[in-house]
Amino acid sequence: MFKNQTIVLVGAGASAEFGLGTGVGLFEAAAKEDEKLTSKGGELADRLFHSFWEFIRFNNMHGEQEAFRKLVAKLKESHSQSIDLFAYNNPSFANIAKLYTAWNLIRDLYLVSNERTHDGRAFKRVSHNYNWRSPKVGTGENLRNNWIGELANLFLGGAANSADLANNKLMFVTFNYDMILEETFPWIVRSQERYADTPDELLPEIIHLHGQINRPKEDQLNKLYFEEQASNIKFISDTLGAPSENVSRARSALANADRVYSIGFAFEELNANLLAAGQWGRKTVALNFDGNTKVTNAMKRVGVSESNIWSGSDTIALPAGLAASRGFFDARPII
Repeated sequence: MFKNQTIVLVGAGASAEFGLGTGVGLFEAAAKEDEKLTSKGGELADRLFHSFWEFIRFNNMHGEQEAFRKLVAKLKESHSQSIDLFAYNNPSFANIAKLYTAWNLIRDLYLVSNERTHDGRAFKRVSHNYNWRSPKVGTGENLRNNWIGELANLFLGGAANSADLANNKLMFVTFNYDMILEETFPWIVRSQERYADTPDELLPEIIHLHGQINRPKEDQLNKLYFEEQASNIKFISDTLGAPSENVSRARSALANADRVYSIGFAFEELNANLLAAGQWGRKTVALNFDGNTKVTNAMKRVGVSESNIWSGSDTIALPAGLAASRGFFDARPII
């Protein structure tokens, strides 16, 4: 159990563990979008997810076509790298960048499979993707434990029944738009017979700092749904300009926490300042996936001790699942 006030700070790298895009990845993917490439399929799955160009053409989003054309051209000459930071430096592109971000993440939240009808006709089925519930992630030699599962096991440790889970003091603060935590952590807890009746109030609170992508109430992936999710997204420029109640709650929780575990977060300066990381950096255990020196330096600047940084390297990375199975989430920060 987590008997000390504990916060898991979740950045894009933690969702990348399950195949979702990062700010850098979205930037690179958008810059490579080719207007000339079209889908040969006529099914809804092709028109929605083959490419962003196909999506906006299918939905007759003429204004967005011109905006995206300009965005792609601008990205190819930009040094911003992250799509979020690009929008911070180029605010006139923020709306189309949010729509692209929402579309890309929604595409990851669904699976497209080749199926056949009873009379043999081929079609593509669109269904929910819940790969992040699997006990293992990765393939081959890179197969590793699911970091959320490792964390859930610690959460359940020592509990005889669901009522005992009230003794936990665990919270998530996430920069991510996806709902992987909401879809996975409660599911893992309740999938165990002993804790099947666990009420929501005994599960960890999850604070989204920059908004979130919601699943549709019905399986209707239409233009309105994508536009609504784009409007739910807040880039760093939005959050800095008008910090939400979630930001205030996260700052307070982090300042008062006994321990902070950071995964997938590079301590980029704007986001680190947003959460006043200098106030709690010294009590943080942080994961540096590939040992990037820039990331290590950013962690140190806010007080994270080098002895509290778990690092991989550019040849042998340390993904969250592997770090978790080696004891990352029960390591005590050395202060």
